[in-house]
Amino acid sequence: ERLGNAVLSACPRLLIFVQGIAGEPGAPGDGGTAEGYFWGENLYGVRAAPVSLVDQSRLVYSPHTYGPGTVKQQSYFPTCSGGGCKTDELFPHNMPAIWDRHFGFVAQHTKHAIVVGEFGGTYMGYDKQWQDAFVDYLIDRGFGAFYFGLNPDSDDTGGILRRDWRSNEEAKLALIRRMPATSVASIIGEEPPSPQPPHAPPHPLLPPPSLPSPLFSDSPQRLGTDKPLASPPPPVPDVSAQSYTGQHAFQTHPIILGSSMADLDTKNNRAGSGWTMNHVAAALGAALLMAAVFRYNPHFSVAVHS
Repeated sequence: ERLGNAVLSACPRLLIFVQGIAGEPGAPGDGGTAEGYFWGENLYGVRAAPVSLVDQSRLVYSPHTYGPGTVKQQSYFPTCSGGGCKTDELFPHNMPAIWDRHFGFVAQHTKHAIVVGEFGGTYMGYDKQWQDAFVDYLIDRGFGAFYFGLNPDSDDTGGILRRDWRSNEEAKLALIRRMPATSVASIIGEEPPSPQPPHAPPHPLLPPPSLPSPLFSDSPQRLGTDKPLASPPPPVPDVSAQSYTGQHAFQTHPIILGSSMADLDTKNNRAGSGWTMNHVAAALGAALLMAAVFRYNPHFSVAVHS
């Protein structure tokens, strides 16, 4: 609360994401259940001590959760695979009640939004069943989520990119596409930004600029030209002063490829040990998402599906 209020005092438009805690069974408020939690999944304490900020509309709860065969094997997952194994016949139908106990209840209890900070996996075998069920759960409850991760070098989950770093895991992309997203037009409302003026025609003495090279190019190309233009380009109109009024309380489903932003080493102003491109992608993606949203809607707020 002290950290969140300090941030809001400096920039009241920001959202404050509150992650759950990790830990083994026996956390305060869990009623002595024998269920284990993933790192950041346990929000039991919200029942007794919900987070209180100076502006409660800025508060978002952001648990993490994973399926079987990824980070940790939980007691409520099938314990093995292959011939002779006995699995929980209820899986994955047992999962929604478990998710509700661990973090889903918060939306009803506090009326605050939930955006899952991490979920993902190999999307094979039991994990595919788990992810399919979890996306159904997210859609049914109206929760948003960040998917882990973009790059393929996580041994636990893999990534959206395949091991060649060029091709995509199409099955994972199809899964993510099932999740609804908030239309930018609905954020802007009836006051979209002014259209940009047409680009100035290229100077007759200069060749037209080359197209940007693909993201994964075997022979990177130089972008544009290093020669100065004969005259400066036309000024871009300032849209920052335009007024976008009205309170837009809407359902938000940000889907960013990457991990959540945890374990910051604030003393040395760098990422903590174990950070990979997942975390960098998430940090940049979240910053760009928030910058775009707040530019067009300074009264941005998040609402939970009723």
